[in-house]
Amino acid sequence: MEKKGLKVWLFFCTLFIMSKVSFVYAEDHQMQALTIHIFLQPDGSAVVTEKREVTLVEGTENYLVIENLGQSLIQDFTVVENGQPYLFEPNWSIDASRQEKKGKNGIIQTEAGYELVWGIGDYGAHTYELQYTVTEMVKQLTDSQLLFWRFVNDQTNLPPQQLQITIEMAQPFEIENEQIWGFGFPGGVHFEDGLVVATSSEPLTSEDYATLLVRFLDGTFQVNENLGVSFEQIKEQAFDQSDYERSENYAIGTLEEQGLRLFTVLFLPISLIFVLVLAAFKRGIAVTYKANQYQGQYTSEFPYDGPIIELYSVVKQLQRTNFERLFSTLLLKWVYEGRIDIQTLKEGGIFKTSKVAIVFLEENFDAPPLEKTLFDYLKLAAAGQKQVTQKEFSKWVTKNRKLITQWEKDVVAASQASLVEKGFLVPKESGFFKKNRYELTAAGENLQEKIYLLCNYLQDFSKQNQASDPATEDWDELLIWANFFGLLETTYPQMQQLVPNALRESVYSEQLLTATRIYAHQTSVSSNDSSSGSGGSTSSGGGGGSFGGGSGGGTR
Repeated sequence: MEKKGLKVWLFFCTLFIMSKVSFVYAEDHQMQALTIHIFLQPDGSAVVTEKREVTLVEGTENYLVIENLGQSLIQDFTVVENGQPYLFEPNWSIDASRQEKKGKNGIIQTEAGYELVWGIGDYGAHTYELQYTVTEMVKQLTDSQLLFWRFVNDQTNLPPQQLQITIEMAQPFEIENEQIWGFGFPGGVHFEDGLVVATSSEPLTSEDYATLLVRFLDGTFQVNENLGVSFEQIKEQAFDQSDYERSENYAIGTLEEQGLRLFTVLFLPISLIFVLVLAAFKRGIAVTYKANQYQGQYTSEFPYDGPIIELYSVVKQLQRTNFERLFSTLLLKWVYEGRIDIQTLKEGGIFKTSKVAIVFLEENFDAPPLEKTLFDYLKLAAAGQKQVTQKEFSKWVTKNRKLITQWEKDVVAASQASLVEKGFLVPKESGFFKKNRYELTAAGENLQEKIYLLCNYLQDFSKQNQASDPATEDWDELLIWANFFGLLETTYPQMQQLVPNALRESVYSEQLLTATRIYAHQTSVSSNDSSSGSGGSTSSGGGGGSFGGGSGGGTR
């Protein structure tokens, strides 16, 4: 009995040890970091450089699957480790031993594309540096050019714990000229110092992938492959099943609109389709229709005498503002109030470099709670310094995108609550969906009219001010409202021609106005704002129809 008991005890100990060994074994087989750099050449080809930091404990080779190529080819594949280049093997054998593959790399052509392969070498930690050229990575469209590429596959047994993808070209990327989106992984994609930079915010799983979509102005590259479709057709397919352009959980409408929605939902199942089509149609034309009602009518009076942040829910629903405009508006407001300044700072020795930074002039101030929260986020990003650069804040937002996204949701909720309390909105439970919806009261309709009339005034500023006394206006506050409504780029040039002396006394230089817009572009993380292509958070899904990539890869 003692021998039998000892055997049983040894058996379970062995199982326990094996389970622990298996756990460690599997855990050690991973990719700690993947850094991908893409340099786009004038002919639309790309030199791709990958740095892979891994710990490997099984298999004989690494392999990278690249399919869905269109007319693209993969060329000049090299691998370097510890400064030593691998030997290219033109006749790669998957069945060769680990020792036979050590220090070698090759290309396997498949029916769907390529597999880039290289030997694992000894088990343990490795830092591989891969480089290869992709011809025709940039494709021609009927109205523009694009890069639409999957750089990291799903269903790999080595998903990266950290991921960064950088795209560079001969001339700097500019927010005004290019648009960017990211799909398949948690993180953000931004314009940074003339580059496009995508960064993960948490480890990827085998279900994740990384696809980037970049739109270029027509003629940026001399490309040969023409897809023969418009960018909107590509975008529609890419956005399918993505987080971009998801509808809001609130709406503002008249009693007649609310009644129409309720009646239609109560009708037949087919009417549900009608509701969706009607809602989409109305969402696209409602603002234009209402704005046309006030065509030729103007006012220079500000529509609201409370904090501008309280108007956010209504103005956003009227499609006159978004997260970026709110963010840059608050920056302009704080400059106007003397809370901050935005300066170009010089640093370095003989060869000085310049960077734009928000400089804090006040540590604390009284403001609406959510406005103060955003100011505190800026200070957190500054990490105890007296200023925070665009790049520093952009990195902080990428790491804290959920915090910022929640902040915007809180602003919407607080805005609705304030406008209900002040009699501009009234909450109404809507049909079967039981979502809080809001309709404008008579005072709210009057508020909406004032918003449109001020927008008209800012849109046609020069026409309205030909015979007026320029000294009677508060130009800086007008610029704040123009920025909030997305009309700054229309209003400011008209002001420069009509009231140049007044603008010379303004707290806002043209460079400062541009800097606030760039800050807002770099830090936008709302999914609605990200859908515009100005950068922000990536989508967890979507990206269908891309080139490159595929599924699988890792080690075998």
